[in-house]
Amino acid sequence: MSLNREWMYTMRTNRDGTFNLQFKQAVSYFLDFAYENATNIERQTIDGVQKLLIRCPCSKCKNRYYKTREAVDCHLITQGFMEDYQLWDVHGELYPDEAINVGYCSKSLPSQHMGQDVDEDLGEYTGYDQMVMEVF
Repeated sequence: MSLNREWMYTMRTNRDGTFNLQFKQAVSYFLDFAYENATNIERQTIDGVQKLLIRCPCSKCKNRYYKTREAVDCHLITQGFMEDYQLWDVHGELYPDEAINVGYCSKSLPSQHMGQDVDEDLGEYTGYDQMVMEVF
């Protein structure tokens, strides 16, 4: 997985030190992703209204505290993202090896085994490999 998340650390301010409005849009993208994918969302009633809270990845909170969308947005705008958070794992993004499509097997069968019945001895193959081959 090769995601360019440089914007998280380089785009918050313009060269002249003013706030970069594109960073605000990128933060909104992050928040949309987090609320669609996070598995550890907390629900809290605030002023009689139920709110969904996610962990705040700002440089101050460092994913330790649950905050509302508005609070996370404010923290990211004012504090920026915590260091080394290019993979949004706390917010539902999978590690590259977890994102493998289970229906696809990247290990191809050697040509010498093509067309064999599953009852034949497959040598170095494990029980798992045989189980996968039975699907074919």
